[in-house]
Amino acid sequence: MPSGPTAEVLAERLRAAGLRPTAVRIGVLEVMQASGASFASAAEICVRMIERGSGASGGTLYRAIHELEAHGFLLRITDCARRTRYRLHIHADPPGTLQIVCHGSGRTVTIAEPALADHLASALRQVGFDPAGHTMTIYLDPDRLSPG
Repeated sequence: MPSGPTAEVLAERLRAAGLRPTAVRIGVLEVMQASGASFASAAEICVRMIERGSGASGGTLYRAIHELEAHGFLLRITDCARRTRYRLHIHADPPGTLQIVCHGSGRTVTIAEPALADHLASALRQVGFDPAGHTMTIYLDPDRLSPG
């Protein structure tokens, strides 16, 4: 299980963002912290919270997830099947990191290839995007990939 900020540190981060550090919000962050860089659906987060003994009603959980996303704690993606998945955003990778994310499973692979990251950054700048200081993420649709 990846280590990370304690519940007290998470509570301070929530307060600094103007959010009350409720048990549900801290629980969601702890569950996502344990997931590391992996994406999880709200249903998967709910199951993991129940497994930890800290379940909440569906409405409360979804509201907490949306508030955490709105305040920058969670990163949201929608996969090719239109399922929404979340990842802990404070599990930030260093700038210039390249991530490949499977839209189907949410599986994330981090690639530390400076030459490839530089090439992609150059291509992005040519079309008006400046990725400086950001993680570059490429989302793959497994249904559209050719075998081999």
